[in-house]
Amino acid sequence: MKLVPPRSSVHATPDGDRAKCGLVTQLVGKHSGDFAQVRTDQCQFCLTLPEPTVGTPNAAVASLVYSVTTASDGLSQDDVDRLRAFAVPYLEIASSRCPEMRVPIYKSLCFFLGDHIDDRECTGCKSTVTRKVFQCRHEEHESTTIAECRACADYDPSYARGDVSTWAVGLTTAPRRTSMLQSTLESLALAGWPDPLVFSEPGSDEEAMKGKRTVQRETTLGAWPNWYLGLSELVSQDPHAEAYLVCQEDAMFCANPREYLEATLWPAERTGIVSLHTPKYPSRSTNEGFFAQDVGWGAWGAMAYILPNASARALLRDSRAVNHRSRGPRDGLVNVDSVVGSWCQRAEFSYHMHARAFANIPGRHQHSGRRHHSGARGLLRIFPETNSMHVIAFDSSTVWRVVQRLYI
Repeated sequence: MKLVPPRSSVHATPDGDRAKCGLVTQLVGKHSGDFAQVRTDQCQFCLTLPEPTVGTPNAAVASLVYSVTTASDGLSQDDVDRLRAFAVPYLEIASSRCPEMRVPIYKSLCFFLGDHIDDRECTGCKSTVTRKVFQCRHEEHESTTIAECRACADYDPSYARGDVSTWAVGLTTAPRRTSMLQSTLESLALAGWPDPLVFSEPGSDEEAMKGKRTVQRETTLGAWPNWYLGLSELVSQDPHAEAYLVCQEDAMFCANPREYLEATLWPAERTGIVSLHTPKYPSRSTNEGFFAQDVGWGAWGAMAYILPNASARALLRDSRAVNHRSRGPRDGLVNVDSVVGSWCQRAEFSYHMHARAFANIPGRHQHSGRRHHSGARGLLRIFPETNSMHVIAFDSSTVWRVVQRLYI
């Protein structure tokens, strides 16, 4: 490990060599603790930035100083305010690993933080102190401490209810005997999303897409490739959206579920997927609200999936999701729901559905119940005893009001 002043005191730890950063110790004093014990990659990252001084720290040093203010119980409020005011101007790049990356300031436990698996002695503490070691669910790491999380380039904050106000919405469509695209677009607009990005397979309903933002596929891709590319395009076009909604053209919504969702998402700190469609099979302990299911490959129904920002990026880079096209069953063209459910199970993120509040809508807007060529299911395939369409809904009184408004 290369040392330059003020780095010193190299020592071995279970997760590699560490050295004491004299500058962090000088800036923070006796409360620097583990934050002054820097890993090799942290030290190397700091060396790629302008050399820090007591008056002008670089981003690496500033992120460590700021982290002390969120973790040390020994600092007075005046010290916390002083150190934060000192560090924040230098946190434009708040990462200890990748100088080209901008990482959110630490504000909650990491989205990828797993279970407590071990304890580690604090080498920089004057008294005997142990630090908890946690499993890390990010594919680049195996274990971490809270201190390491605070200075990690892969940090993403965990989620809480009410964390959604910005959306990126996409809709996949393919040719079918009876097009539902116009009805789905109208219901999406009533639901609060009037301008989805339509990912269209060749031969889809061009009339319904007039005036809509559309990505036209040149060749027929199939359900999974179109869905995966669609999510990737949403993330690339709107990388800071707090929620990504990807639905299929056979999904129908009640009026303004967006307001309801923005008040209730996310149902878990580490939400992987929220499915707005609930099939008949799952068991659950609630008759209202969201409930989690460990469905794995047996997930059923990708009519409307919502993903938090961190989940969307994690799914897109998952090796099995990437390899599904070349190695999956049926040439990797189908099984959107199975791939997504399997990823949630392997990554240990939650797969949530909502207690069913569906409305049957008889009449001329009935669904044929047949599969279209890309492999997605019509909703009535799940409820063959009815001859109607199902509306994704959350409030039975709202549903009936919307039924009257739209179809009666």
